[in-house]
Amino acid sequence: MPSDLRKESRIRSRGPVQLWIGNQKHIPANIRDVSVCGICVETEVEVALGISVYIVGTGFHGAAMVRHCSACGPLFRLGLELVPPASMADPARVGGENTRGLDHSPGLVG
Repeated sequence: MPSDLRKESRIRSRGPVQLWIGNQKHIPANIRDVSVCGICVETEVEVALGISVYIVGTGFHGAAMVRHCSACGPLFRLGLELVPPASMADPARVGGENTRGLDHSPGLVG
């Protein structure tokens, strides 16, 4: 079985971001790589799969869903699937898990 099942190629990138979980909880993270549909970040906090987050970085922001979380030394590596704005979303996905708002439980593990 191939170790990399990604649909899109990734571009190495670096930069700090804040991940907002709910209306008040935010955690610092650093971008590792990006693709058309996702971002990989590293953070000191483990985050549960399926949690909606809002990413805020220098010059950009957007919604995402945590699809992967694994320990990598003292850090956790999160795979975030970007959620397109409702006007660009696949109609089959609108109204499903990917359109949840930011008013949900914190989603932090531990």
